[in-house]
Amino acid sequence: MFLAQQTINLKGRHISLSSPYKILFIKPRVNAPVSLLDIPLGILSLSAYVKKYASFPVQTHCLDLRLFSKKKRFKQTIESIQPDVIGISMMDCEKDFLSEYASVLNSCAQTIHLVVGGPYPSIHYETILKHTCISYVIVGEGEKSFLELLHCLVYGLSPDGIKGLAWCSNNGLPVYNGQSIYIENLDDIPIPDYDLIDLNQYQGFHPNMNGVLAENRYIQIMSSRACPYQCTFCHNMFGKKVRQRSVTHFINEIKILHYQYHIKEFHIIDDYFNYNRKRMHAILDEIIHSDLNIRIAFPNALKGDQLCRYDMVRLKQAGTYMINFAIETGSKRIQKKIKKQVNIDKILHNISTARQMGIITRGYFMLGFPTETRSEIQTTIHLACQSDLSMVSFFTVIPFEGTPLYKWACSEYPQMKSCQDSSFWAHGTNYSQATGLRLSRIKKMATIKFYSFRRLIWLVRHTPRKFYYVLRFVHSAISILSS
Repeated sequence: MFLAQQTINLKGRHISLSSPYKILFIKPRVNAPVSLLDIPLGILSLSAYVKKYASFPVQTHCLDLRLFSKKKRFKQTIESIQPDVIGISMMDCEKDFLSEYASVLNSCAQTIHLVVGGPYPSIHYETILKHTCISYVIVGEGEKSFLELLHCLVYGLSPDGIKGLAWCSNNGLPVYNGQSIYIENLDDIPIPDYDLIDLNQYQGFHPNMNGVLAENRYIQIMSSRACPYQCTFCHNMFGKKVRQRSVTHFINEIKILHYQYHIKEFHIIDDYFNYNRKRMHAILDEIIHSDLNIRIAFPNALKGDQLCRYDMVRLKQAGTYMINFAIETGSKRIQKKIKKQVNIDKILHNISTARQMGIITRGYFMLGFPTETRSEIQTTIHLACQSDLSMVSFFTVIPFEGTPLYKWACSEYPQMKSCQDSSFWAHGTNYSQATGLRLSRIKKMATIKFYSFRRLIWLVRHTPRKFYYVLRFVHSAISILSS
């Protein structure tokens, strides 16, 4: 096969396969009270995957619009790179990107294939295909589906056999090819393409998912995908079967990031890092015995009631300085309704154990579930305030479409069409409209009540990089008080 001499017709243009097939990945800018700036890990994984497995030369680029304030940067980058495909990664809170940048997207849709993926498109693929110029939507886990789509585009084949793809057929109607086939062996996915971005741009004093930093160079990292539980408020991007990278594969990535990119702090963002306790200990032992001297935080990833004291000791020895616990609610009735199967007493015990070890803890709580009473909300707030948690985040319940929670909310509030504000920091909700309870005020007063003088003193004593933390704390306090 003389690939270097082959040419194909791509939307009216002749493309020689001797030159790289250009892909421009886009991470949208979020218009939200708090705009996090962590690395676009999904994009980096896609880039690494197609570079390894594509049967033709591929050149990838990434434009993270969160790093730029001017919209014209998007158009300028397209004109400069002249990509064959634009791939856009979208969360629910980034859904306005398609309308805000519609003029730019429409202008290039005739010559460039437009592809979107992520939690929001995976649910709303039909709406996107009907009402925007987007040609293809990757539904669910993206690596295999995206790679197969690229092969079809390059070789002029029909995409009708690609699982995990929604697209517009020749008659203009949306077609969904069925659920994607998950990658069983995550070691088949190469280490993310960190050279695609400038890691220096993701360091500094910007907000991050963890809220606290111990070192001046940090990064998010994943060792597994999926969660076996059935929480009604969660998207189901990776399925319910937990798939894990081998210990060696994961540790190699940590070492590469540490020695080659000088990363000193790792935020593990699995859905369920301690799913396999034996594997977790193997990873921690490798870190301890390698003398990496790194810091570790868990913005999520740990199931709080599945930890024991020995786990906590090993986590501490490996460099763990912060653990976040997703408790969500103190009401047993609501806990059952949302299928949040946790042992709250065990979580509270582990929070106290972590405090004794000097590990910072933060609790995640959700307020405003359908039918939740004022008394149940106060039960949750009381639980948080009486615990040994170091920090707290009270979130407004957002019933995302495509989740069981959304169906429940619609049954309780028939007037609800969709959530206009889909950020986790939303103030106005259908719950407030239906009950008259001002959740924004309740959250504000709960946060003020939580941060007692005793708790603040403990935080000041145990928080690393105190200036960074104080800066973020003041910023958050101003945002809460002004809401």
